Amino acid sequence: MDLVELKAGQKYSLKTDDGAFTFVAEAGGIIAGEGINGSVQAGKILFTASGKEYEGSFSSPVVATCSWKDQAGKTGQAAVELSTV
Repeated sequence: MDLVELKAGQKYSLKTDDGAFTFVAEAGGIIAGEGINGSVQAGKILFTASGKEYEGSFSSPVVATCSWKDQAGKTGQAAVELSTV
């Protein structure tokens, strides 16, 4: 697991199977943007986007492997890509 930390004030994008979500990182690794909320701390990621809750860890500085659960109770796995904007 890579110990990925977000820089407060930096603009990022998280790309999932449901699209890309842009946000500005807040202090403490908080993710808050239109359609996305969550956190990145010590290489772990937890966020909600497109009606899915994602939880996982970074396998590299830019890719996290996550489990997800949607509002209907379906579950799955996804690779999530982090990039600066």
